[in-house]
Amino acid sequence: MKNPLFLIFGLLFPVLAQAQQDTVLQIDEYIKVVAEYHPVARRAALLTKQGALVVDEARGAFDPVLVSQYDTKNFQGTDYFDIWDSYVRIPTVLSVEIKAGYERNSGSFLNRERMVPDNGLYYAGVSIPLGQGLINNPRTIALKRANLSGQELENEAQLVLNDFLLDALYAYFWWYEAYQKQSLLSSNLDLIRERFRGIREGVLQGEQAAIDSVEALIQVQTWENTLNQAQVEFRNSLLHLNNFIWTDSLNPSYLRPQVVVDPVVLLLDQYVNSATTNHPEWRSLLFEKSHLSLDKKLRSEQLKPIINLNYHILLGNN
Repeated sequence: MKNPLFLIFGLLFPVLAQAQQDTVLQIDEYIKVVAEYHPVARRAALLTKQGALVVDEARGAFDPVLVSQYDTKNFQGTDYFDIWDSYVRIPTVLSVEIKAGYERNSGSFLNRERMVPDNGLYYAGVSIPLGQGLINNPRTIALKRANLSGQELENEAQLVLNDFLLDALYAYFWWYEAYQKQSLLSSNLDLIRERFRGIREGVLQGEQAAIDSVEALIQVQTWENTLNQAQVEFRNSLLHLNNFIWTDSLNPSYLRPQVVVDPVVLLLDQYVNSATTNHPEWRSLLFEKSHLSLDKKLRSEQLKPIINLNYHILLGNN
């Protein structure tokens, strides 16, 4: 029969190993929790969603428009006119508008321009600006500006998130430093206390002078004070770290930090190119330049004459 102690140890070993693993809070896990639950990180995510809504709002200017107009006049029993016009207008990003509808008019004093067959008139056509608005118009400029605004909001979200995560990382590494300092001082204090006990035993045996034990005791007390200060700093760092953890599923009070560093070689040219391409503050300047360019295009377009070409196909309702 196997020894029951081995059986118990075999059952408990996976649990103990898991418990040992769970006592570590790695930096990537910490950043994941902070980015998921902290209000500042959630605000950055909302800015990104707001940017998408700005673009959708601008695209609404290109949605089809359904219009129905009815105008009538009846006076002293005389039917002057009944005018009914229903159509759908479809704007496009190419500054061309497509229009299709149905018109039915009648009346004793109806304007001849409004006369249609008795059963009404179907029509379809296009409107093309040949001068002002052919290349750029307020609607297309507004869509381009909305796309820029959406990217700006995403860029602002990234900037807010970068600053926030920098503060979160500072809190983690302060906690990490305070923990390592406290652990090191505690280990050193154990050695110094052991040395003091040895010197005291030597004094009692008459092998050493009494002044040696006094000096050793002073050293012990000095290191105890240093350890107390380190423990206070560790508690302060833990309180500061808790400001970034907004979930009850993670309590760093019962965990210890762990930093695993993978060495990465970053050349200076790569660093500069990455910063000038992807840094949010640099991109903000580029967005501002793009807005000014759109303003210039719109003002230049307004200097052109207004020339619109309208073509309609009329289809009688037989």
